[in-house]
Amino acid sequence: MGLVCGSKGIRRVWSFVWFAGIWQLWKARNENIFKDKLFKVEEIVFMAQLRSWEWCTAVRMVSSSFLEWLMNPLSCASVP
Repeated sequence: MGLVCGSKGIRRVWSFVWFAGIWQLWKARNENIFKDKLFKVEEIVFMAQLRSWEWCTAVRMVSSSFLEWLMNPLSCASVP
């Protein structure tokens, strides 16, 4: 819990992870409702991880590889 209250960079990373998770849930819901497609939880989680890494690298908050991000996203935050 202390990590959430840490630096501004850590809070920003958490917000990207949160919004990516919500975004992927919303997309999976829409695919289910409108195209009758089902997703496994693992697929949604992986896509949220990928999306959050893409967003963080796009704004230069993270310069690590996707594999490093998967292992520990908070240690990848480069913003103080």
